[in-house]
Amino acid sequence: MCSEPDRPRGSVTEIGHLSLVTRRAAALVLLGGALAGCVAEPDASPPPRGSGGSDPAAALEEELWQLTGSMSTPRAGHTATLLPDGRVLIAGGGSWKSEPIAGVEIYDPESGAFSPAAPLLEERGIHTATLLPSGEVLVAGGNQCDRGGSLNTAELYDPDRDSWRPAAPMTRARVWHTATLLEDGRVLVTGGGDCAASEVLVAAEVYDWTTDTWTPVGAMSTPHAMHTATRLDDGRVLVAGGGIPVTNATELYDPETGTFSPGPALSEPRWFHTAGLLRDSRVLLAGGALTGGDFPAYSVSVDVYTPEGRPALAQTGSLLIHRATAANTLLANGEVLVAGGTYPDIETLAEAFDPEADRWIPAGSLRVARYLGTATLLDDGAVLVAGGFPAAPFWVPEDPSTWDMNASAELFRPRSGGASCDGAFVCRSGSCVDGVCACASVDDCAAGSVCDLSGRCVPRVDDQDLSGCTLPSGAPPGGAAASWPAALLAALLAARRRSARRATTSSPHPAPGAAAPAPGAADRSPGRADRSLSSPSPP
Repeated sequence: MCSEPDRPRGSVTEIGHLSLVTRRAAALVLLGGALAGCVAEPDASPPPRGSGGSDPAAALEEELWQLTGSMSTPRAGHTATLLPDGRVLIAGGGSWKSEPIAGVEIYDPESGAFSPAAPLLEERGIHTATLLPSGEVLVAGGNQCDRGGSLNTAELYDPDRDSWRPAAPMTRARVWHTATLLEDGRVLVTGGGDCAASEVLVAAEVYDWTTDTWTPVGAMSTPHAMHTATRLDDGRVLVAGGGIPVTNATELYDPETGTFSPGPALSEPRWFHTAGLLRDSRVLLAGGALTGGDFPAYSVSVDVYTPEGRPALAQTGSLLIHRATAANTLLANGEVLVAGGTYPDIETLAEAFDPEADRWIPAGSLRVARYLGTATLLDDGAVLVAGGFPAAPFWVPEDPSTWDMNASAELFRPRSGGASCDGAFVCRSGSCVDGVCACASVDDCAAGSVCDLSGRCVPRVDDQDLSGCTLPSGAPPGGAAASWPAALLAALLAARRRSARRATTSSPHPAPGAAAPAPGAADRSPGRADRSLSSPSPP
């Protein structure tokens, strides 16, 4: 293995005596010798810029989105769940003018193909699917009011046996609800519509897979459906938007007390929006429809919820285009990819949110226009986008083509080192330097190339087997080009300079102040009545 184990932070700088410098130098010489067999010497030639031709925009679109195998059954309003073994479970589907589906398929990233799996026990669409700590998948609720009514049934999928078994039914029938895995492994289900009762629900309940039981919890203060529910880093759950009529209300569920408390209001009412937890603990709430009816207004506005201290909502950079019913994914580098959606036609342009700059960047275009599809982050950093409606505005009832669903699937695959980039999300390594994707290991480079010490992909030398080779710890991708002897000398000199400074200065950093406590729970009243529900007009 041509790699170096990660060093503890600061290990190179903690040098106070000549003997330590000598030992460190010997270690670096050995490392340099090892890397000489792993890393090609950088040359003066410019790095390759990708295979999309002279037009950078064309190169970006061509390489970022690639069609993969198609599903055997067209579907929208389905669920996609990443299984523990890296495959993706695609279950059910059906919405509005489409009949619910019982069929199930599994996508294998290694083969790029879908294969049939055991069907659901009951046809359903617009349901939820949650991967449990046991490795099973909980599927609950679903269906439309004009397609057999909403369901209270639930079932469990065992991927080892490729089989479904009934789970205990929910206490309420639901469609357009949410299901959120709590820190303790239970599942919180909130809101949705109960077609038989003609209600948008304030009711919520928790599923315990260890006992196969559902337990009602405190009611929300506002009915929510077509909303979002995001688990925060502190274990609470933020419920936002949705409802009939559309609301700007948010609520916070505390799993310790089993109750909801009011949260800060969204900048505008929204439903069919996206929500995702960022690495800095904020929640990104983007787009959505602002009103109901046949021709609703769509939003480009984006709210960011900050939980630290006193919880607050603030607007941030707007989406590049109006969209609702889109799919969003938190990428491996911490940026958020949003793809698909409606305005009023179906969009192909994807975009990514950079949380450090609070701005959106174009992320190429889908090969197939779609809304109400799914997006799933795979283990290799690619994103699988599957299904959805591919036609023109779906609220035109006299056009049967708007009822069709899509069997196609495609991959958002970050680009290899040396390719052009305009954001870190474009690059496999998560590093874009001066408009070129850097690399951190041979895995970030195209076949036949290897990552050198400067973070560039260069041709492999003498057909060596360089699998597993990585840059040394402390050598971030995209650094200035230097051969390993030069890097060794620079490291030794830097260590001696830091050692000299440490001997003459001492400036301990004060301990950071304690975070402000979360606000006290507001008075909760579970007795609020649910509101009347009719089948919602799609956005």
